[in-house]
Amino acid sequence: MNSLIQKRQFSAALYNYSCTSNPRVYFTLSRDGNKLGDLVFEVYQNHAPRTAENFIAFVKGTTAVGSYKGTTFTGGYPGIVLQGGRVTPCNQAADGGRLADEALQLRHVKRGFISMTNDGENANGSEF
Repeated sequence: MNSLIQKRQFSAALYNYSCTSNPRVYFTLSRDGNKLGDLVFEVYQNHAPRTAENFIAFVKGTTAVGSYKGTTFTGGYPGIVLQGGRVTPCNQAADGGRLADEALQLRHVKRGFISMTNDGENANGSEF
């Protein structure tokens, strides 16, 4: 068990946000034209419905602003976090504005979690 979880006396089971009705999305990764594989994510629509809808719209490319297709990873820290997906210069939400904060109580407690960027109160955008 993770020592941080032990220190805080948390149970990892408390952080099971999954639900069978949540949608799954995937990104096909490639480098220099060579396919590396797919990353599959469960979108926690049961906890953050508007953010999930916005994210799925960018994945599908059904926004007037753009899609994640062809975007690159823009930064991160090896073994900790990757950043990518910038769709527009101003990092807009799919509806052209910024989204209200949702589900701020959710925590990244294991590998594979994905979040939308947030650069202030009620300022969620398109980058992940």
